[in-house]
Amino acid sequence: MRPENSNYLTCAISQKAIISGLSDFKNGLEKQFFAAAEVRFSHAVNGKGQLILELRCPLPFIEALYHFKQGTWGVSSTPCTPASLNTGLSALMEQLNSRNEEAFEISEITLEFTDMLLVLQPAGLQPLHSVLPIILEQLSRHYIALSHGMQTPPEEIYIPVAPFASDAGQPTWPDAGSPYRFWALYYEDAVEGEVYDSLTGEWIRGDISLISPTEALPE
Repeated sequence: MRPENSNYLTCAISQKAIISGLSDFKNGLEKQFFAAAEVRFSHAVNGKGQLILELRCPLPFIEALYHFKQGTWGVSSTPCTPASLNTGLSALMEQLNSRNEEAFEISEITLEFTDMLLVLQPAGLQPLHSVLPIILEQLSRHYIALSHGMQTPPEEIYIPVAPFASDAGQPTWPDAGSPYRFWALYYEDAVEGEVYDSLTGEWIRGDISLISPTEALPE
């Protein structure tokens, strides 16, 4: 059972939203992620318009990670800018917001590769576009474990999720770690998914049906 995202599944797309510079923003996404991009406005939260990004990348996930490590995918093309400190998406969001009176932020990023789906949502205080390079770096670092030694690559990854104890109805949060610490992964022919702790490198036992990326996360 996949994590449910009620905002993504039921949001009413505003037909009246006028976003200056949207075409340039979309073109920038397509160039930096080697992707066909779709940008949707869903709703406003605390005066900020929420954007949903859907990026269809015509390459395998592990190849995208390779280009990310080389500084040629999903990152700024500015010379001498480490991928861990900047991302093309941050620059594009800054440009977009500078051209509009109302501010915008990202409520979801869906990256569809030829072999895998990656779904990201914001958590904590930092905007999603600013932590994207950190998440990609962590995915690269843990990919051997996530693919079970390169033998069984995941088909879907959802970040973040809230782990629940199998005998309790409340999320169980450790004292340490990022709000993006826990990931849900789904593999070919597997009905249920698995939860990975990116801080400890351990797999978590529990009821995957109770895991939802829309649960309140610790700051």
